[in-house]
Amino acid sequence: MQEPLLCLFKGLYELVFADYINTLCVHPPTLANNTTFAVPIKFYLMDNGTCDVIEEDHITRNVVFSSLVYTMYATIFVVALLGNVFVCYIVLQSPRMRTVTNYFIMNLAVGDILIALLCVPFTSVPLLLQEWLFGKFMCTVVCYVSALSVLVSAYTLVAISIDKYMLIMYPLKPRISKRSATWIIVVVWVFAGITVLPSGIFANLIQPEMENVTVNFYQKCNKYICQEDYSLVGIQYELIYTTVLMVMQYIIPSIVLLFTYTSIAAVIWCHRIPGEAENTRDKRMARSKRKVK
Repeated sequence: MQEPLLCLFKGLYELVFADYINTLCVHPPTLANNTTFAVPIKFYLMDNGTCDVIEEDHITRNVVFSSLVYTMYATIFVVALLGNVFVCYIVLQSPRMRTVTNYFIMNLAVGDILIALLCVPFTSVPLLLQEWLFGKFMCTVVCYVSALSVLVSAYTLVAISIDKYMLIMYPLKPRISKRSATWIIVVVWVFAGITVLPSGIFANLIQPEMENVTVNFYQKCNKYICQEDYSLVGIQYELIYTTVLMVMQYIIPSIVLLFTYTSIAAVIWCHRIPGEAENTRDKRMARSKRKVK
């Protein structure tokens, strides 16, 4: 009973928080005019004529604040990377750990490793510097892989829940084989890779429009941010893609997880466990024998 509940809570965690991390990585908070910023910023022209992206008294220049941010990101990076690598190592090195469920869990770990490698470090630096320093190629890679890893995690959790559902609801039917599990993982990656292609195709370095200013310092200072840019195809395409991604990445997996694990919980809690009736009968017979004696 504990394993299905654990999978349910892990599934909801992955769907909510992994998606939230990916949102911060690829789509930082936006203002009303769709200008993308992590925190409010002000550009200014220094005395030597060079541009700087933030004022000297801005919070991101505070040593304590920046040290705290980098420490938190570094801790998340190290723990996530080492923990998930360790999971993969255990599953691959121990023959008895190579089960269908553990294959799926290892696939989850691979997705989390990608988030740790390509989201955490490439989010912390732009958060404090307020600009993208890693070039067009890495902008494309980070946007695409971050969206890919979240979708892979979501549908891997769906596969785990269906495997548990079949095991509990139809215990006499054969389980998913290791070969079938491998093919399911491959299909999940291919499907997710095709689904999130727009995230990589439309990722671009842009200089956003700024309201209530006479000079756009992104352009004046030649600064860029990494963001999905749908201006060439129209804003309606972005709305369609975002809606489809929301349905496929969150709504459908959430419905499947709730249905499968609710059904499993109902069977476990509301039905008599096999062998319980025999145990009750044996106790009753033992009491009857003691009375006779």
